Amino acid sequence: GETSIGPVLVLGDARFNLKAGDKIEVGAALNPTVISNAKSRDYFFTYSPQSGINLKTLSGDVVLQNDINSLVSKINGLRAPADSLLFPVPSLEALSVYPAALDATSVQGNIEIQRSLVMFPSSDGRFRMVAGGNVQSGALDSFVSVTMSDADPLLLPSVNTPSTTWTEASKSLQPFGNPSYIHAQTPVHKGDTSQALVYAGGSIKGIDPLLFALPVSVDAQAGNDIVDTSFTVQHPDYALSTIAAGGDIKFNTPRNTFGNLINSSGQISVAGPGQLLVTAGKNVDLGASIGIFSTGNTVNSALAGQGASVSVMGGLGVNGAQFDAFAQKYDPLSKPYNDLLTSYMQTVTGDPTLTYTAASASYQALPAPQKNIFLLNILFSEIRQSASA
Repeated sequence: GETSIGPVLVLGDARFNLKAGDKIEVGAALNPTVISNAKSRDYFFTYSPQSGINLKTLSGDVVLQNDINSLVSKINGLRAPADSLLFPVPSLEALSVYPAALDATSVQGNIEIQRSLVMFPSSDGRFRMVAGGNVQSGALDSFVSVTMSDADPLLLPSVNTPSTTWTEASKSLQPFGNPSYIHAQTPVHKGDTSQALVYAGGSIKGIDPLLFALPVSVDAQAGNDIVDTSFTVQHPDYALSTIAAGGDIKFNTPRNTFGNLINSSGQISVAGPGQLLVTAGKNVDLGASIGIFSTGNTVNSALAGQGASVSVMGGLGVNGAQFDAFAQKYDPLSKPYNDLLTSYMQTVTGDPTLTYTAASASYQALPAPQKNIFLLNILFSEIRQSASA
């Protein structure tokens, strides 16, 4: 039968706020000035830094179809052949560019991303997905990426600088590629303390392989599992990213018909300074993925040279790690850890002259996740001391 497409959100310098008691299905979200026809070959964006989409449903699912091929086919079916919309490869990707802010909430259902999307770069850009059920990709046998762009918005086609080809913009609006295209010379979110949020009461899962490519730190939490879902995170400044599952964090090990392993691009990676904390109530199984790693500034030279530390914890059970109980036994403000605390807070604040008194005050003002990272430092310090005794 004919493919069904949900409502198409067409906007420029505007925001869409959609609320429903049941299902919200979005066929596509796009900037109309990137549409060309036989008479016009100019592409340009009219998104502003404040453009955004806010979706909230109380009991149904939020489905982001992003079905651009079907959209163009249906529109051209209503137009004269001489006035057809023309999208030579890769210009069709222009219709997958969302505004800079995307907030999707399904209180009791799932959030499903069926095809890839990229968000227009902006220092005001925000990304949030919260589902009472699962946050997941579709089952269409395609790789799905959700990308917050870190490209320089001034180098993208605009009203003042339109383009007759999509080629240059396409190089910039990708999750991977030449760093000089996909990253601005100064990170777009430099100085931005906000986080990308991905919360699921159920699981975060790639039915089709799923990637979140984010130029800011992330707080991703699943009540159950995180399966075949990649995160490539960038910290423009010192930050903490947390990826936590109540059950397993798992990358499957796909094989072809001959039983040979199929190369996987699955990964959890962090660029820039700070910390990455990965925790699972049960197992952490990296399967055939690339792994969990920190890249410092080897991918984006605009970042600080010191890479983020990575901590991975599995088997924490339904209640997670008991950091409060640990802190009662190993007081982080006690004398044995004064030097360790001072060094940690000098790194967090970026102030190498910080004294213990100032470090202690700053530590007490930290959010719990960053305090917990220091408690892990104490744990590792105690282990090293006991091993050398």
